[in-house]
Amino acid sequence: DLWRKLIVPASGNVNMFLARATTGSMTAWTIGVSVYLASNCTDPSTFRQIGAFQGTLPLTAPTSTNLSFRCLPAGATLYVRFHSLQSAQSAVRRYGQFRFRWVAPNPSDPTPPANNQPCGATPLAFNVSCPVSPGPGGSIDACNTPGIPTPACGGFDGSSRDVWYSFVAPPSGTVFIEASTGAGFPADPAMALYTTGGSGCNGRFTLIECDADQGAGNGARIIRTGLVPGQTYYVRAWAQGSSAQGNFSLCISEPIPPAGSCFYLIDLSAQYPNGTQYMDVTINGGAPTTYSTSPGDASEIILVAIPTGATALFEYYNSGTMGGTTYRVIRLGDPTVLWEQTVGVPVFGPQPPAQYRFTLNNACQPLVPPVSDCLGAKTVCTPNTEFGTLMGTLQPGNRYDLTAANMGCLSTERNGIAWLIFRPVQNGTVAFWFDGTTNGNTADLDFAIWDAGAITYMPYMPNINADDLCAPPGPPVRCSSARRNTSTGLQPGLNGITQEGNGGWGWLSPLSIQADHAYLIALVHGKDTTVNVQYQMRWTQYTDVSGVTSNTMLDCTSLVLPVELLSIDAQAKGQEIEVTWATASESNSSHFIIERSPDAKTFADIGSVEAAGNSQSRIDYHFTDQHPFPGANYYRLRQVDRDGRFAHSDIVVAFMDDRSGHPLLFPNPTTGRVELLMDIPVSGPVMVLITDAVGRALHTEFTTAEHGALRYPLDVSPLAAGAYFVQVVTADGRAIGTAQLMKR
Repeated sequence: DLWRKLIVPASGNVNMFLARATTGSMTAWTIGVSVYLASNCTDPSTFRQIGAFQGTLPLTAPTSTNLSFRCLPAGATLYVRFHSLQSAQSAVRRYGQFRFRWVAPNPSDPTPPANNQPCGATPLAFNVSCPVSPGPGGSIDACNTPGIPTPACGGFDGSSRDVWYSFVAPPSGTVFIEASTGAGFPADPAMALYTTGGSGCNGRFTLIECDADQGAGNGARIIRTGLVPGQTYYVRAWAQGSSAQGNFSLCISEPIPPAGSCFYLIDLSAQYPNGTQYMDVTINGGAPTTYSTSPGDASEIILVAIPTGATALFEYYNSGTMGGTTYRVIRLGDPTVLWEQTVGVPVFGPQPPAQYRFTLNNACQPLVPPVSDCLGAKTVCTPNTEFGTLMGTLQPGNRYDLTAANMGCLSTERNGIAWLIFRPVQNGTVAFWFDGTTNGNTADLDFAIWDAGAITYMPYMPNINADDLCAPPGPPVRCSSARRNTSTGLQPGLNGITQEGNGGWGWLSPLSIQADHAYLIALVHGKDTTVNVQYQMRWTQYTDVSGVTSNTMLDCTSLVLPVELLSIDAQAKGQEIEVTWATASESNSSHFIIERSPDAKTFADIGSVEAAGNSQSRIDYHFTDQHPFPGANYYRLRQVDRDGRFAHSDIVVAFMDDRSGHPLLFPNPTTGRVELLMDIPVSGPVMVLITDAVGRALHTEFTTAEHGALRYPLDVSPLAAGAYFVQVVTADGRAIGTAQLMKR
């Protein structure tokens, strides 16, 4: 290779041009170029790559730049490395002369703000008021800082314009950072938190956390504990949206709970927010305190102090039309989720109930860590950054997941193994990084990936057969046990490296994935350790077969639940209704709560049944409802795990009277799909007829009915909004049931 250096001009702008040489007997046709900023040319750890080029050089001077940089630190030294390419090693034009030219364009460009680079970061003062207007910060005239790990939130890309702030971690190691929309030229702000491990603004940056929407309204919010007191951290802030610039306010505080208390985080989010989410917190039976999101806010995190030893009741509810809601409660500083519920996005059928409850007993006590077991695998999806903890002690599991037949390059099933799982919905290619984030130090992490093959997936009741996944079916498709305290993962652009042993360097080739396959990841300590290690997983490539980035490539719905439910049914027997269900496997299951509703909308608990706990064989359960409603009775199960997590089953219906002549439609009103339920007095072909208010036939469908219950789906999305009638007609033309339908 060949090195050159240049001094960044006052404008901070540099363009670079490359071409073949026009004289000489040895001319290079292909070349690679890497450009670095460095504070010390004798110390490789200070080199930060800010750009690169690989390709074939033109014979004439190029008409466009090969590399372009804006807003570099004026007076800084750029180191430019020219080198041959591995892909050109068989070419006769791999070495030789070439032409290189650099210019300082656009000296009249607007002067970037002083905090455009980390070394010019604006110091943040703690506990200073943070007005939304006028706002002390902004990204107007700023540029994208090169050579820093890309944030995994807020739509950050090459056109984003960032500015930098810094702070010294307080004695508690806990910070509350808030970014809010500013005045004049307002921005929708996002921010990311970085550490350099105490090596200053020229050190190697590690991304700790990123947020774009967990603050109030369009704001961003980061609440983080476990920082090293006295160490300097950096906050990168930018504006989201097409303009990629704007004003915002940014402030920081050190939240300290009252004496004898500790903090809990309430995390509220919605995929389709069209209303307000609420969480009532009642401590020791007193008056509830209500916390809420801003109306229409997609996500918000809230910090609540609870006295040590107290009992706290959390009650969730919402107003408006909410879709895909997720809410959870965790203790600040404890990696174990205390309570988490994902409602999902119903396509048709009943909406989720209006309120959920969870009781926390003996607050501020350490929680039992999650089981290190494949049956407890956490679902991960693009483009989310995942955070977790590898525990320093081996946690009990239900089976020994790794054996000599499937562990690949991993030497043992070590303490603190973390299992992750993902399911693609389209073919493509993925890559990711694992970083250790404990006190800003990257630990030695090893990992393996298995393709468990095609799976059968039901969106309303995840019930993947655990035996199809755990233990992994064979050797991993990717495996790294490199003994290096550094980041590890799959590297975009790296070809032909699928596994490596202890002497590896930590990076493997990207993984080609197939739609509807399940992929398992085991992340382990690379060396035996009793220390808990925090980690993060950042997706660096998720492209479809055409090479286009697809944020929805991986489905986010949880795939592995504590209970694998085979079936659920409800049947009227005399004046009672028998609810029966069967499980194929159970992992740390606690109990089943039976819920009933008269309208498939509002459910209430009517009883509970203890679960087996752990099982790999079929178990049958039943519950008798001795006092059902007249008419329709809707039932579902709430499957509760030992750590408090729970999930709902499908909904089933049973009738306590003769519904002949009185069909039931739900949901009603509807926007598209509806189900017809009716007791049929005949057997044979029947017609389902939809008419308008004056009796004109608009749509007909035919099905075969058996004497007894009929359940038939209808798609009425082509109909205009209004009132209609749905009739069930026998083969001889008799109308045996009519119901009114409202289409929104």
